[in-house]
Amino acid sequence: MKIQGVSLLKLPVFKKCPTSIGIEVIPTDTATTGIIIRSGSKLEQINQLLSNPKVIELANKIETVNPEVKEDKVTMRGTSTGTLEI
Repeated sequence: MKIQGVSLLKLPVFKKCPTSIGIEVIPTDTATTGIIIRSGSKLEQINQLLSNPKVIELANKIETVNPEVKEDKVTMRGTSTGTLEI
């Protein structure tokens, strides 16, 4: 299975967390850093936050004032296509 905009990352030691694997979710139309997910519970928390109507409204309002960004071809870290194959 391929998932566009999803990559696996090897995460370095950070404070008390040992080296681990995480999921990075990056919108395919941007060159920004994505969201790093380390567990199913964190994914659920992020999902709840991002589906909150107030967060959606805020994002839409920000979009109206931010300058338009030219679209470039994006190469995701870890893959040349930005697709994770499972």
